[in-house]
This record gives sequence, C-alpha cells and structure tokens, in this order.
Amino acid sequence: MKKLSQYILFASATGIFFTGCLKDDASYIDYTTAPPALQFLYAEHDGDKVIEAFDLSNDAQDMPIEVAVASKDPLGVAVNAKVAAITNAAQIYNQKFDDEYNQLPADAFTMTVNTVSVPAGARSVPFVVKVNSSKIPDLSKKWMVGFQLTDANGAVIASNLGKVFIEVVVRNSYHAYYRATGVFHHPVNGDRPIDMRKELITTGPNSVVAYLGDLGPDYQMVLTVNADNSVTITPAGDTPNIDQHWGVNRYDPATHTFHLHYSYNTAAPRIVEETFVRE
Repeated sequence: MKKLSQYILFASATGIFFTGCLKDDASYIDYTTAPPALQFLYAEHDGDKVIEAFDLSNDAQDMPIEVAVASKDPLGVAVNAKVAAITNAAQIYNQKFDDEYNQLPADAFTMTVNTVSVPAGARSVPFVVKVNSSKIPDLSKKWMVGFQLTDANGAVIASNLGKVFIEVVVRNSYHAYYRATGVFHHPVNGDRPIDMRKELITTGPNSVVAYLGDLGPDYQMVLTVNADNSVTITPAGDTPNIDQHWGVNRYDPATHTFHLHYSYNTAAPRIVEETFVRE
C-alpha cells in the first residue's frame, strides 16, 4: 500500500497532542485543563477526508489508521475504545461537501478486531484495516469508507476528531504522475506546445484516465494498454470522440512511456501528438 502523503494530515512531534491543545475553526480544547481525549491522529476534523492508495491486487493490503491520546502528559493507564465502520460515510460526506462518493463495499475491507487500546505511557497506536482492492466493482468511481471511535475507557472521544473519512484509491501499474510533452494542432489557431504534469488515474486493470492534450479536466480520455502494448484511446468527460488513425499509439514498458497520436472533433479535427514519461 502506498499513501498519497500530500493529502494526509499527520500530527508531528510538536503538533496536536504534544502542545496540549487542539484548535480548528469549529472548536478549541485546552488539554491543560480538559480530560484526555481519544482521536484519529490524521483527521483534521469531522468530514475532512484523507486518501489511501492501494495496488490493484487479489491480496488484502493493510490500511493502518492511527489512533492517539491527546493529553497534557502521557497517561499512566491504558485507553481503550471501540472502532466502528460508518455505514453511510459516503452519504454523509456527499451531503456536506456536495460530492459524489460511493460507499466502499463491505466485502472490500475487513476489521479483524473492533477495539483499540493505547497502552499506558504511549501516545498512539495503529488500528489496522485490511483492504481487498479486487472487490471494488468499478474503478472509475470514487469510493469512501469511514470509521468512528465509541465507548472510550480512560478518556473521552474528541468531538471534532472522533471520526475519519477515507477516500480509497486503487492503483494499477500505470497509475502515476507523468510529464506530458508534445504539440496540439488546432485547425484555426495553429500549433501550440504541450508541456505539463498529468496524473494518470486507474479506471480498470489495464486502463487509466488522463486529460486530453492541454484542455484540462473537462476533456478527458481513457488509455487502455492491450496485450501487445498498443494503446486504445476512448473519450471521457466532455470529449465527443477520439480518432486514432493519425499514427501509432503504444506503451513502452521498458521506459514507462506512452506515445500517443490522436484527434477529436470529426468536422475540424484537433490533432494531438504527445508523449507521457513516468516521473
């Protein structure tokens, strides 16, 4: 399993529970006077998602969820609590943020235990959930799972950090960031260079979705790598059509490079030549 760390908000050694307070826009808790609280370490506040990325595999992969005790000083007793899956996490998140997540299927993850214990003197422990990415039915959709702490013993549940919402991202072997370079041939405005960073995101076992040319998120294409390493390009988003007859479209596994030559808009073709080199 690989984390998309730019989206995950970890507390540092000088962070949340060592400073003795939690503060966000919604609440302020001073742990010099308040009782110890149990919390998810990387949840900034209820409803703020984090992202966990997994390889596409039939084998279960670990998803450690850090659970921490927020207190002025380390505690001399263990803190125990139950961990429960939020069965409507996607619905809660969608209503709050006007998004379109789907609830991760129940058979796509396993909680081997439903309790967590932070030992005396410790600040945090991982609560491990097993994720089976092969059980996720449609990799082109957005998936979410959520967890909440309940029934704490030895501490209270932090009201603003007692839940975590996790976007589960599945990565096939082509899912990565690439440097895209090439030329966009416009029938009226002429040529313009392409030089941009693109993330190719898994949509199936051998396919990824990418921005088309330099047009941004509305115009997309799905790249499917075939058994002979030829690439089939199909339209996605607002892209009306794709024509591949202009040249060879292929993937080079030795250099992790896509070589693409295609067009869209049959009446006045916009022809794109670009190369994606994996970073």
